[in-house]
Amino acid sequence: MHSIRDRAVKKILFPLGEKELNATDCRVLNCVDSLSAQGYYVDILTYNEESFNKIQERCKNLRNVNILITKRESRFWTMKQRDSFSKTFIRLYHDIIVPGTDFKFWKQVAFDDFLWHVTSEIFPKITEKYDLVLFPIPSFEEPPAGTCDVFYTNVFYYAKENNVPIAGLQIFPIYDIPPIFPRIIDYFIVKEEYEKDYYMSIGISEKNIFVIEEIKGSYFLSTVEDSYKNIMLNKEISVDKDTLGIVIINHTKNRVQLQEIINTIAELDIKKSVYFVLRNYAVRDLHENDIFNDYMKPHLEKKLRKFYTVETGGTVKAILSCDVVVATNYILLLSFAGRYNKRGIVYNPLRMEVPQVKDITFTTSREVLRDAILSQYKKKQETLTFDNIIKGILENAER
Repeated sequence: MHSIRDRAVKKILFPLGEKELNATDCRVLNCVDSLSAQGYYVDILTYNEESFNKIQERCKNLRNVNILITKRESRFWTMKQRDSFSKTFIRLYHDIIVPGTDFKFWKQVAFDDFLWHVTSEIFPKITEKYDLVLFPIPSFEEPPAGTCDVFYTNVFYYAKENNVPIAGLQIFPIYDIPPIFPRIIDYFIVKEEYEKDYYMSIGISEKNIFVIEEIKGSYFLSTVEDSYKNIMLNKEISVDKDTLGIVIINHTKNRVQLQEIINTIAELDIKKSVYFVLRNYAVRDLHENDIFNDYMKPHLEKKLRKFYTVETGGTVKAILSCDVVVATNYILLLSFAGRYNKRGIVYNPLRMEVPQVKDITFTTSREVLRDAILSQYKKKQETLTFDNIIKGILENAER
């Protein structure tokens, strides 16, 4: 546990069973990366030795993050004690009817399942003070093992007894959520609008459901791997939320147009990070690097205080890590960028006509170029990210 910490800094408990961890191939741990970067204390709690080792290997160097394992104990229940449990269950549920029938719920459950499936495992009481429980919602179709069920129950008991809000992470298909969870989870964090619509259709208030609009953040919870989105999780190229990442694609001939693009970007009064992508071409003995060093590099250095050059092999990495891709002609890289919610812009004042291509802005005007870039910056600032959601939930819990 954290021996010394500032109580003004929020602390989050993140319980993880093996199925929820493995279903995302450990991508859900990127949530912890994000929380750590925001300065929160995070305790990742598991009961499974294999999961503990995976989490420790993945998160061991994160700041303010503890990886904990809780040890279960086995108890022997006598038949008299089991009978007592069953009677208690009947007393609590005696007035509940199986929907659509006049059959008492306890008659179906108490002796068929309940009496013979009282768990013999318990977990130690959670005593640390937390401000939020971040909970991966399991699947009804692929339920967690019995031990994990008790582990999660222990966490829920702690949260309810101590008035700690629970934020559920929607990992598995929305229609597979066990019916009990909409009743006991306080906030729901989902990947898609249709998931939000489903929760609202079963009575969850809209103000308690949050859609991660950022493509990278929603991938934290995805059970489907995407090799390109994996690149987005790579920290080699990182652009902050308050900074616009701009990729400029070089061209063999359109150097005047490239200069005008650079001039327009330099005039923008926003935080920006610019990446100039080289295309690896040569004309006889004249290589692209020669032209870049003699012509483009001095202009970039004059207009921009800082920029980065990217070799051809790093093009996709730069595009997926940034927000805007600008070129002087339409290339396939632009359509690729559009598939991952990046703004594609083609600027060339010498074009006689402006074609229409989905997700791409074609323009012959520097004013339109500027406005297109600024609109993407505004969109980025307004995009609801995982970090925004957690911050909002914690602020709401304080009120």
